[in-house]
Order: sequence, then structure tokens, then C-alpha cells
Amino acid sequence: MWKIRNIILKENYDVILTTVAYFGITFSFLLPFINRKKKIYIYRETNIPSIYNKNFNILKRIIFKLGYLYTMKNYDYIICQSNDMINDLNIYSSIPSRKIIKINNPITRPECHPSIINNKKSENYVFAAGRLTQQKGFLDLIKNYSTSNALKKNIKLYIAGMGPQYNEMKILINSLNLNANIILLGFKDDLSSYLLNAKAFILSSNYEGFPNIVLEALSYGCPVLSNDCPGGINEIIIPNFNGLIYSKK
Repeated sequence: MWKIRNIILKENYDVILTTVAYFGITFSFLLPFINRKKKIYIYRETNIPSIYNKNFNILKRIIFKLGYLYTMKNYDYIICQSNDMINDLNIYSSIPSRKIIKINNPITRPECHPSIINNKKSENYVFAAGRLTQQKGFLDLIKNYSTSNALKKNIKLYIAGMGPQYNEMKILINSLNLNANIILLGFKDDLSSYLLNAKAFILSSNYEGFPNIVLEALSYGCPVLSNDCPGGINEIIIPNFNGLIYSKK
């Protein structure tokens, strides 16, 4: 960390932007010891801090909390992705509101190759994608699907992604005897054909920052069924227009 400080002091940067949560927090402790003249320091938040902090061990939780209470205000600006994120920062941190700026994640209009458009899937399915972690709520999704009308109508569930919950998900699917109905696709570099052909995209996350995958799904004309989780969902989904919002509880 001190090497980074020395590089910043040596080089003639106008703006220093940090985007990695734990690094951004620890770096904020150094800011009082760096010459701030003619330089702008910006941190980009990508999660809901009070929830994201629960993923760390005790020591990191303490550092994380101290950072938001005392040193994150050392940045010139904090970029947030959603109103939920701003509201959480207002409660969880001591960052002055004048330093907080909201910039929603952008999305570009997809340009699909004809081979993708013509790659029609033979099955009816709903689609979900993301890293297979507790945050994404895939275990809950599998359980909910097992009692849903989608299963009764023979609409399959495709899930793309890899992560630490992969084996646990496989075991759950097997225990529910749904191996023929729920397909774990693994990591997919291009989701275009899946989004173009899906009946709907499902976001089952427990929290988000501002989910790019939802923006991507909508850009392909795929309606979204989203859990009512913190992270800008209400800024993206217009119920009965481009999707629906449900509650797990």
C-alpha cells in the first residue's frame, strides 16, 4: 500500500479512481499522508456496504466499519450506483452528502450476429446467471422453482455461472429429482442467445449494487422477474411493463 502512495506522489496524475472495495477502504487510511494538491481522489462503490461487510471475517469487518465511519470521507467524491446505495451510505458512514454522486451503470445497445438471432432454443426455459454464491440466492431460486407453475408447465430453469455453491446446488437439484428440469450451464462468456430465447430472466439476489445482468437482459427484450432486494431494482424494473418484482419473504 505504501508503494502505491509513493507511485502517486511520483507520477503526475490528475485523478485517482479506486473501484475495489477492500482496497479502497484501506487506501482511504493513507489519504491524509498524501499531497492532495491538484489531485482528485474518487472511490466507486459497487455494493450495499452494510450488507457486503457481513461477508468478511471479524478483523476485516472492523477495518471496513472504521473506514466508513472515519476515513472514507477523505476521498473527494464517492460514486454510487443506486439510491439504495446512497441511502445505506447515509446511515452506515460519515461521508458528507455533498461528496456522494449517483451514476447508474450504463448499457450499450446489443448488436447481435445473425447466427445468434437464428440460434433458437428448442426448449421453453427461464434463465438466471451470476457467480454461484450466497449473495445471488440460487439455492432459494431452485427451491422456489420446485414448487412453481413453471415446473408444472414444463418450463425449464437454466443457470449460467460458476462459484463456491456449485456442488451444493447440484446436490439440492438431485435431492429434488429435478436434474432434467434445472440445467447448470457453467460459465458462459456470451449470454446473448440465452437472453434472446428465454421466457424471462430471473434475478434471485439477496442484494446487488446495480445489476448489469438485468440491464443486459432488458436490452435483449427479455422481461425480468426480480427479487425485491437492495441495489437499484426499483430504478430499473417498471412492474407490468418490463418485468415484475417479487418478495422471497
